[in-house]
Amino acid sequence: MTTLPANQTLFEIIALHYIVVLKRDLFAFGKPKRKWIHVTWQAFSRSSRQEYGAADPGFTMRRKMEHLREEREQIRLLRNNLESKLKVILPDDIGAALMDGVVLCHLANHIRPRSVASIHVPSPAVPKLSMAKCRRNVENFLDACKKLGVSQERLCLPHHILEERGLVKVGVTVQALLELPTTKASQLSTA
Repeated sequence: MTTLPANQTLFEIIALHYIVVLKRDLFAFGKPKRKWIHVTWQAFSRSSRQEYGAADPGFTMRRKMEHLREEREQIRLLRNNLESKLKVILPDDIGAALMDGVVLCHLANHIRPRSVASIHVPSPAVPKLSMAKCRRNVENFLDACKKLGVSQERLCLPHHILEERGLVKVGVTVQALLELPTTKASQLSTA
């Protein structure tokens, strides 16, 4: 076994042990691959470790928390936009409320009447729409957004709505729809 200096850290000891084991295994199977050994040792060298240690380990957590706060703010803005334009109160789970596409189709029709010609709405007898009808509503909403002038970059994809996984992107689309100039929307409705 190799003797180690007293000031060597546990990280370096583990890295050195890993290299020794790697060398032993490579020599056991024939010609050693020194390039692997060198690259691996470089990864665990003192300078690499110091560069890695210089990065704040809490940076990633702070960045994730900041990202989550931004997402929550954008979802709150989406809720406020929908509730204020449509004069409705949405449930706490906004993703589930938008999943069937009904609210979004009503929003498009509010911006420009008859932009979505047919909306599949749940009935008292059948309170939940089939996935095919939900998909049709969502596609009708996205088509209406395109026709009204929302740029392709700001359009969400159907799965963002249907799978309740892209509420921030849905919020971007709704915001783009609301930001459209009223003159353009009124010109399209007269055409």
